[in-house]
Amino acid sequence: MDGGKLVTLVFSRLTRLVLVTLAFVATSAVVSSIFADPVFKAFRVGNFPIGLAFDGQNIWVALSEDNAVTKMRASDGKRLGTFPVGSYPGKLAFDGANIWVTNSGDDTVIELRASDGTTLGTFNVGHTPFDILFDGTNIWTSNESGGSNDSSLTKLRASDGALLGTFPMDGPRGLAFDGQSIWVANNSDQTVTKFRPSDGAIELVVPVRTYPSGICFDGRSIWVCLTGYISPGKRVTKILASDGSIEGEFPVDTRPFAITSDGTNVWVGGAIHHSVTEYA
Repeated sequence: MDGGKLVTLVFSRLTRLVLVTLAFVATSAVVSSIFADPVFKAFRVGNFPIGLAFDGQNIWVALSEDNAVTKMRASDGKRLGTFPVGSYPGKLAFDGANIWVTNSGDDTVIELRASDGTTLGTFNVGHTPFDILFDGTNIWTSNESGGSNDSSLTKLRASDGALLGTFPMDGPRGLAFDGQSIWVANNSDQTVTKFRPSDGAIELVVPVRTYPSGICFDGRSIWVCLTGYISPGKRVTKILASDGSIEGEFPVDTRPFAITSDGTNVWVGGAIHHSVTEYA
């Protein structure tokens, strides 16, 4: 994965979720994709859809201004239910059976049964939870602190929501799991921290630039969105997970916030030009 190219535009409206289906031809190792007849399917969901999760069959959407989440059938977009959660829901995680939702307005996460949306529990976390992650056993939230001085990570046991630990961080935002360690993008001190989930011991601190936010693992490397406006903003950084060495920085078309890997390629979502960039 040593290059990138803007591959399509994705429109983001405050009340709709847009599904984009694209056909492409890869013409080189560095992706140069030719798209024919992109198909856009828009589904009205609610106000300010900001977080998404897939449970194997359905898409879950956090509606920040409605204090609710919507469940949609992935095959056809049919709305299967809308369920109340806490104040200003944001990010979502699926643990294999249940959906977990961060509520930044009341410093909680809510657990919903994925089969029917029943609320199974509400659990206190740190101030202003931003991201959420399931590591196979436990739930983690990054708590930005909302202006206070106690930004942290919270570790909850997924089986019952019991608090297992709170770990201080400096403005944590995105979370990623590489199968052994948790990686945290720290927006305030412009670093990425690798730490051991069993006891919170810090394994590596990797300096990056211009306000890291979204983060993902591609099976070998950690990719980090650099959201700052100053040079060299509008870039993503690639870090070798085994030793924390910087493998490269790559430009994107827009201010990057969201990032994910499909196992082969890395996709970056931006907030200004409504674009997605693919790295192969």
